[in-house]
Amino acid sequence: MSGVASEIFQKYTSRLLGFNNIFSWPSGEIHIDNPLIADASITKDIWRRKIKINISERKKYGAWCEQEKCFWFDENGVIFEPAPESEGKLIFKIKSNSSIVGPDLFKNLKKILENIKDDFLFEDFYFDDKGLDLKTKIINGPNLIFNLRFDPETNLAALKEMKKRKEWPNFKVIDLKISGKVFYQ
Repeated sequence: MSGVASEIFQKYTSRLLGFNNIFSWPSGEIHIDNPLIADASITKDIWRRKIKINISERKKYGAWCEQEKCFWFDENGVIFEPAPESEGKLIFKIKSNSSIVGPDLFKNLKKILENIKDDFLFEDFYFDDKGLDLKTKIINGPNLIFNLRFDPETNLAALKEMKKRKEWPNFKVIDLKISGKVFYQ
């Protein structure tokens, strides 16, 4: 509540009318400068003299680990709080030497994560910030290499088709770094 009030009462008219005046409070979406809050909005019922503040917190989508420090990020690629060093396969964990990628690259990263999470069990991801490559290993399967520069949709469809082939257990590496092409070893 203190974060909401400090945002709203920065305006002169709101300070003049005071905290208890319903006209001090705006209606609609508001911006709160707190990384834990995803969205905030205010609705007013003037006749009943009620104000309703709706706040939604950011949800943990994965952990981005830069060297020894990990941070939670949401489904939009916004880093919002420290994360513990984790083990296991229930959350996405991406290790990198750089901070989280920008919105354009994150869109492609999210497509990759969403498309492989239901079809494969995989180890942690490694992001190379120089080549923009994303690497992982499928448990009891090949290593996968993607590149975040291009939309991975076509290559993800090819990967799912390759999984159906009888040679699947023999693949060691599947390289999906070039749009529309798949290389394997």
